[in-house]
Amino acid sequence: MERSRVRLLDIFFSIFIAIGLWAYVINVVNPPMSVTIRDVPVQVLGLESIQATRLTIAGDGVYTCDVTVNASRSEVSGVTADDLSASINLTGLSAGQNYVNVRVTAPSNITVEDIRSEKIQVYLDELVTEQKPVNIVHADIEGDYEVTITAQETDSVLVTGAKSLVSMISEVRVDLDVNALSVDASTTERLTCTPLDSEGNVINNVKLSHEQIYVTSSIYQIHDVPLSVSYEGAPGLGAQLSKVELPQTLSVKGKSSQIRAMGSIPTDPINIEGIIDDTTVPVKYHLPEGVYLAEGTEDPVATFTLIHTGEISFSYGRGEIVMNNVPEDCLEYSLPEDTAVTVTAKGDLSAIRTLEAKDLQPYADLSGLVSGDNRIELQTAYKNSKVTVRIRPSYLTVTAVMEEEEPPQEPAEGTQPAEGGKTEPEKQ
Repeated sequence: MERSRVRLLDIFFSIFIAIGLWAYVINVVNPPMSVTIRDVPVQVLGLESIQATRLTIAGDGVYTCDVTVNASRSEVSGVTADDLSASINLTGLSAGQNYVNVRVTAPSNITVEDIRSEKIQVYLDELVTEQKPVNIVHADIEGDYEVTITAQETDSVLVTGAKSLVSMISEVRVDLDVNALSVDASTTERLTCTPLDSEGNVINNVKLSHEQIYVTSSIYQIHDVPLSVSYEGAPGLGAQLSKVELPQTLSVKGKSSQIRAMGSIPTDPINIEGIIDDTTVPVKYHLPEGVYLAEGTEDPVATFTLIHTGEISFSYGRGEIVMNNVPEDCLEYSLPEDTAVTVTAKGDLSAIRTLEAKDLQPYADLSGLVSGDNRIELQTAYKNSKVTVRIRPSYLTVTAVMEEEEPPQEPAEGTQPAEGGKTEPEKQ
């Protein structure tokens, strides 16, 4: 029993001595030791300097490094990232990929042993400013009602940043909460702008000319209102209308009382004078103040379909008629001073529309001309199986003076006609 008590005392004193030695080493000897502090923020210096040369960081500009420090155990145990200062300096760098040394400072009683990574890769890109459209988005609401933006501070904003980032931005989105709106009541809010790429991802590290914009909106009723559409004029080249399609109604939105009181929507008359093709014409309508086109409703159009035949005529005076094959013995020829010829072409509209006066120019063949008045037919060289050509008048009177033939000579005195019509001298 006594031996067991002695053994317990020995164990107790051994533990006590060990604790004392450990306390001595920790608190008196205090040996140095190394600790790695991870994700120390790296401050970027010289950004204003490179921006003055129209360069900037292509990325978020957020960098970190791991730093290994050495100090006595008691001092190093409480070191955090906040106790260290890491930085890189961009001054003097050029566009493209750069590797920049990281500089770390620590309190005087702490030694920096290692930096990982000692160099940080920084890509510098051209600093640009571009205009981007503002897109206000909101949830749909049920029934014959629709959220309506009646006013917004701007429909585009200027985005400044690295060219590679700015070029990715397709829109600046503004989110509108429909739960804050009421039917027929106007609400104005200041909403945040968010730059997005074409897939809806947020693009950071760019600067917007408007971080927020004012938006005025309401919930309005939708209603189909009759359109009063008319047209005037006629197709050109003798073409005719085969079908006319005019819009009958237009889907609009506005305050409930105003929408219900609308009779019809006035429009400007559509002028189809001279059209030579099937034509679709926008209808210019006039909405009263406070009434808007419903979302998803396209501007109305009227469609005019033609029968694809046409007619065209050209007139020609006396000097515009071509005279061919004039006989060599014709001394002169003339037409009446009031000569006027009309050539009309009728048929396929695609052929008719290309015709000019020179194509249908009439001509006359004078190869059989005789002295006096000649009735000469008029023709045109234009030929097309899809086009009928008519010339009015189809004949003209050409008065000609021809060179006269020598009259037969009288036989000389004492001579007689010879056989065969020849004359021979009388024999003496």
